[in-house]
Amino acid sequence: MIKKIIISMIIGILSMSCMTLPIEGKTRSYSEVSKAADDFYDGYQYDVTTDCYFRHIPYEDAYVEVLLPKDTEVFTLPAKIAGYPVKELAIKRNAYGLDKYAEVYNKLKEINVAIDNAYFSSLNGVLYDKGKTTLRYYPAGKPETSFKVPANVKEVENFAFISNRYLQTLDTGNLTSIGFGAFYDSNIQKLKINKALKDIAFGVAISNMPPAFGKCKQLKAFEVDAENQNFSTIDGVLFNKDCSKLIYYPNAKGQSYTVPNNTKTISQYAFWLSGYDSGEMKQLTIGKNVTNFVDDVRTSAFSGCVKASIRCYKDSYAYTICQQKGLNVITIPEKISLNCASKALEKNATYTFKLTTSPTSASKSVTWRTGNSKVAKIDNNGKVTAVNAGNTYIYAKTPEGLEVKAKITVILPSITKTNITVKNSMFTGSQIKPSITIKDGTKTLKNGTDYTVSYGKNTSLGKGTVKISGKGNYSGSISKTFTISKRSVTTLSYGGLSARTYTGKAIKPSISVKYGKTTLKNGRDYTISYGKNISPGKGSVKISGKGNYTGTIVKTFTINKRSVSTLSYNSLSTRTYTGKAIKPSITVKYGKTTLKNGRDYTLSYGKNVATGKGTVKITGKGNYSGTITRSFKIVPKKPSVSIKAGKGSLKVTAKATGASGYQIAYATSAKGKLKYVTSGTSKTLKLSRNKTYYIKVRAYKTMDGKKYYGSYSSMKPCKTK
Repeated sequence: MIKKIIISMIIGILSMSCMTLPIEGKTRSYSEVSKAADDFYDGYQYDVTTDCYFRHIPYEDAYVEVLLPKDTEVFTLPAKIAGYPVKELAIKRNAYGLDKYAEVYNKLKEINVAIDNAYFSSLNGVLYDKGKTTLRYYPAGKPETSFKVPANVKEVENFAFISNRYLQTLDTGNLTSIGFGAFYDSNIQKLKINKALKDIAFGVAISNMPPAFGKCKQLKAFEVDAENQNFSTIDGVLFNKDCSKLIYYPNAKGQSYTVPNNTKTISQYAFWLSGYDSGEMKQLTIGKNVTNFVDDVRTSAFSGCVKASIRCYKDSYAYTICQQKGLNVITIPEKISLNCASKALEKNATYTFKLTTSPTSASKSVTWRTGNSKVAKIDNNGKVTAVNAGNTYIYAKTPEGLEVKAKITVILPSITKTNITVKNSMFTGSQIKPSITIKDGTKTLKNGTDYTVSYGKNTSLGKGTVKISGKGNYSGSISKTFTISKRSVTTLSYGGLSARTYTGKAIKPSISVKYGKTTLKNGRDYTISYGKNISPGKGSVKISGKGNYTGTIVKTFTINKRSVSTLSYNSLSTRTYTGKAIKPSITVKYGKTTLKNGRDYTLSYGKNVATGKGTVKITGKGNYSGTITRSFKIVPKKPSVSIKAGKGSLKVTAKATGASGYQIAYATSAKGKLKYVTSGTSKTLKLSRNKTYYIKVRAYKTMDGKKYYGSYSSMKPCKTK
């Protein structure tokens, strides 16, 4: 392998200094080449026959190196150009700065070889040496996703699979060696190593030769045949047979890795561009048993770990070397412990555990977990939240597997620790069940869901009791007292305070007092006192609590003026027409009390002159209200009477002002039985002849269909003819 490296270096130097030799009939001058091609082909001549570019290598056994035109998909490699054998294909000239030539072959799907070529052969579009024991080149544009190396092929040339974007899985068949940069910048994902493979070129830093899998952004795993005596794998990472040496960590495997405990050596380029596809390595853990880094310049082994945290045991080999390299070294704890072994918490309470490490400078990075998230939860900082009543454990575990635990007991919070308010109450006469408010912080608890309540008798004045028992999310119980105070009379209802009418005496209404439907008793539950309550306006009743009741309240009622219509009046006698207004006096009484004109009432009269009805209007005053009109009769006065005798008759003529008619009374003697005749102003009585009659006349006034009579005239005797 060292010999190959030296040869490659010499060829590279010579090829840069060689002049292109003109070949008759097949060459162009430098100026012609420059005109025919861009700078990419600088140093190469164009061959029309084979449609490719070449340059002459002037050794003792001179040969031609071929460079394909850009964007070629299928190419046949000739045996000779200008009489010189085609011995090299310009795939790469050195380890770095490779992209210039790689782009020529990005579309190349197939390469074939002329039968008479003495140095190359092909199979299924893949380039081999003449004897097909070395795979020289696998086209970058070849679209297959898997490939098995033919059984007779023993070696893979440097950069053989460079820049292939399609191949994902390779079975090495019977290969014994793989060259430098063999899969450089390809999309290979998995390499299956057969039992015969002995050597993989992982790079030589001093000669700028990259590892076989440099820039393999998608390489995730190696798979090694169990019978291979040189290699093995653990979880896709490549080791030597007994895993004492870590050879290569796949670029796309991940950003965190722990070196196995039995590994003692880490090879050069082991983590070269590790985590390339998903970002650089973030965390690498190296145990105490690693005692050697194969790293010529002390950098390349960790070139993919510049930003990673390197976890090492203090004073270990890895710790010392990584510190020297200036890497971010984190000390692995050898012991960890928690600040307590058990913790009891009420539901919804929190507690943060504190982790202690030995040595004290060691990392405190652990993974926290709970044994039962239905009992308790824990976050990434060791903060426990109690969820439900029960027991569980919480665990803290280092990336290296050290683990400690603590017991968590979750109990329901006691109802005794809540804020309980029992509202005082007034006497009701029956069992009191007071209003209760319970708060846990800002949360208001719900009766029946979070707690239940039982009550004492709570009927008498003094202290009442309630017992509150936790339920659901709360436990325990507590008794609370509250005050049963006398009920204020202001909370009672009252009846019997309807309006009253003035009587002239103090009014003391009988009232009813109730609490709810219960009628209270005067003298036991309350007493009553009255205001003067005589005059119209507002009367008052003062109720004072007694026994189970307290306080006072004044209730009012209305004392209305007494209507004059409710009074009694003396009868107004019939009056006789005088020709003047008649104003009879009147007596007004309320009960036995005679009211006074001008103080209690006033009088006003109708015209009261003509015969008929006269009126007196009484209007209340002072403590009396309303009006009433009383009437009386005005009858005609005694009429003037003239009598004229005739044959067997008497003509009686009467006259009185305002009379509706007249009644004539006559008899045969002064005290004889009278006979009555109604007449108008005059009336002729048919009587016996020559007989004396005694006659008197009175006028009457018809009112409402009834006759009302005035006084009789004096009795007059008169004899008929």
